[in-house]
Amino acid sequence: MCNPAYADASCPTVTKAEIATLFEQWDQSLQTGKPSEVAKNYADEAIPVPTVSNKVRHTHPEIEDYF
Repeated sequence: MCNPAYADASCPTVTKAEIATLFEQWDQSLQTGKPSEVAKNYADEAIPVPTVSNKVRHTHPEIEDYF
């Protein structure tokens, strides 16, 4: 968790421009219509919180299934 109370050397610092670039990358992968391309944006240990389902995804195949 990247929170000042929990931050350590592994917590990255990013700029607004970097965030915008990552969002653009994610959006472009979403526009391909290929869930596998969207899943590539997520780290292996990522656990995205779903917005349109009740199932939390823990693996890349589950993330692909979401998209």
